[in-house]
Amino acid sequence: MSSLTRRRRAIVAATAGNFVEWYDFSVFACFALVIAPLFFPAADPVASLLSTFAVFGIAFVFRPVGALVFGQLGDRIGRRATMAIVVLLMSGATAAIGLLPTYSQIGVAAPVLLVIARALQGLSAGGEYANATAYLVENSLPGRRGVTGSWSYFGIGLALLVGALLGMSMSIGLSPSELESWGWRIAFLLGVPLGAIGVYLRSKIEDSPEFLALQGEELLEETPLRASLRTQTRNLALTIGLVIVGTAQIYLVLLYMPTYLSTQAGFPLQDALLINALGLIVFTFAVPFAGWWSDLTGRRPVMIVAAAAALVVAYPGFMLIDSDPFAAVATGQTVLALSTAIWAGVAPAALAELFPARLRVSSLSIGYGFAVSVFGGFSPFVVTYLSSLSDTVPAPVLYLSISAVVSLVAALLMKETVLFETANT
Repeated sequence: MSSLTRRRRAIVAATAGNFVEWYDFSVFACFALVIAPLFFPAADPVASLLSTFAVFGIAFVFRPVGALVFGQLGDRIGRRATMAIVVLLMSGATAAIGLLPTYSQIGVAAPVLLVIARALQGLSAGGEYANATAYLVENSLPGRRGVTGSWSYFGIGLALLVGALLGMSMSIGLSPSELESWGWRIAFLLGVPLGAIGVYLRSKIEDSPEFLALQGEELLEETPLRASLRTQTRNLALTIGLVIVGTAQIYLVLLYMPTYLSTQAGFPLQDALLINALGLIVFTFAVPFAGWWSDLTGRRPVMIVAAAAALVVAYPGFMLIDSDPFAAVATGQTVLALSTAIWAGVAPAALAELFPARLRVSSLSIGYGFAVSVFGGFSPFVVTYLSSLSDTVPAPVLYLSISAVVSLVAALLMKETVLFETANT
């Protein structure tokens, strides 16, 4: 097999797995308004929705646990094997949600089972990003780490787009009663064939050249987690700082937006999903260009631009979204999605290059997993709650602006990682 063919297979396998992992997060967010009363019936719709987003966030409580477990496995047994395990776990938990009985059928056991399924998804997601990112970056050609690593978020964007389009088509083609009784389940049960495809693709690839080299020279770290915490403190802190704005953008702009448009801006669900889909199209296809840009100019300048852009567009973007005309709202979502793509295109390579190959997955799992758990998973819950208290200033503006300032400081403090891409092994 030629090196070019191997790299192409590596990109397809890693991207397909990312698609499966994030497909669930997409359909859960898209169908939150449908799921809420089925598992958390309440007189107050806001309380019901808050309960649903709290369950959405539960996965992120368990994400650090998955990051610790699967991060170590990635550095010890390999990226490929670990990626196959996590995609199998995620697809199984996703299908389980589609089969769960509702509160009216089994009472309080229904939300309990939903929490358990989300916890399993959190464990899986904790191990997916770091392993897939390291695998992509380590399979890239010299000088192409940025664009190769960006395929990670291309797969994520594609999954979110498919979820949004599926939700939109179902909301249009099915009556509210059909959507509540069985329609939402179909979206989750699709996790079974998608997961099977992901496992198959990942079982047919070789491990990354850098991991195989470490394995062949017997340089693998016996306790990568402990070594990461002992020797990578500064870069772990930088990772957390750099990831905060990206995770806030992804969960607010790409995942939470349909709910925000429906509950705060008063749009019908199908229109909200259409607007979100337009933003996702822009995001998905802009991501590789941001990765390519970072290969030309370096990671640090693009990271600085990404954080600054998020800060600059937060207020005008959400002001457009809170206006009435469809075109203005779609423009606001597109601007926010484009700024998110800048971060997503450069982040995989920049974060992976911060750490040596023998500790890369463990270190990336710790830093990224912590940031996403704290600042990403519960962002819809926090913003929903803040929005219920006051509508003077859109809650997402404040949340996103603070996140951007933190990440801008981290980007200014980081060193240029491209200079070390051949030595950082």
